Amino acid sequence: MAKIDDSVKKKVPELRFKGFTDDWEERKLGELSNIVGGGTPSTSNPEYWDGDIDWYAPAEIGEQSYVSKSKKTITELGLKKSSARILPVGTVLFTSRAGIGNTAILAKEATTNQGFQSIVPDQNKLDSYFIFSRTNELKRYGEVTGAGSTFVEVSGKQMSKMSIMVPELSEQQKIGSFFKQLDDTIALHQRKLDLLKEQKKGYLQKMFPKNGAKVPELRFAGFADDWEERKLGQYTKLITKGTTPKDKTGIGDVNFVKVENITSGKIYPINKIKQNEHDNYLKRSRLEEKDILFSIAGTLGRTAIVNKSILPANTNQALAIIRGYDFDTN
Repeated sequence: MAKIDDSVKKKVPELRFKGFTDDWEERKLGELSNIVGGGTPSTSNPEYWDGDIDWYAPAEIGEQSYVSKSKKTITELGLKKSSARILPVGTVLFTSRAGIGNTAILAKEATTNQGFQSIVPDQNKLDSYFIFSRTNELKRYGEVTGAGSTFVEVSGKQMSKMSIMVPELSEQQKIGSFFKQLDDTIALHQRKLDLLKEQKKGYLQKMFPKNGAKVPELRFAGFADDWEERKLGQYTKLITKGTTPKDKTGIGDVNFVKVENITSGKIYPINKIKQNEHDNYLKRSRLEEKDILFSIAGTLGRTAIVNKSILPANTNQALAIIRGYDFDTN
């Protein structure tokens, strides 16, 4: 890719593939595609349902780049007796009601209900993955345009009027292919992550004794002794909890950790307290490196280990502080 000189008038992106030099053009989405709504056959007539035609609802869209199988299907008769339309492969489904802006590309012909204004690209003017990669722009436009109505919704006519900068088709295809490769890589790593999470869940169930048992179902070779039931206090120097600050302004130089600041074992402090209160009134709940925080109110069971990078820090009474422990936290 080549970086564009800042002096060039901004009708081109800052970064683009080599071999492309023409300006991008501002076009209306309706000039590059057909915007197609959907419909729902009567749910009281069984002859309209459970056929061979996929029929999507908005709740099914947003998790995957491509979709090829809907939860519900309709028949040819159901299609004829409703405002649903057959959408070709390559259509970008776009949810147009509350939850505006979720997208997916059709990998197989399908229909939708009326909660969509789907984008059917003119194959000579618009690349499917190129416009799909602009989902954030489509979403922002839909939310802003639909916000003025009592029932938040963007119409097909409104979507057709959306202005969008586009290059020639060959550059669109190059860009679309690039982002598809990135999305495929992300999806692959997400599947690996999901598998690892499931494996961890299984190990957690098998590598700790179940209620009433003295040994786990699964353990490392070389270990045969029974596990012992002990009190947590026997392995720690201090178990206490935080304190609510007197100053509620959230202004200061010291991080103040709340339950909502703990996510996936990490601490992301947002609130602050003053140094003077930290050193005096809140002295008992000053945090130290390697303290374990454990939520005991609100959302129970969130845990994290205090890292030196967030210090100085303090916490409130919704978090227990476990300090000076004599066991492995890894």
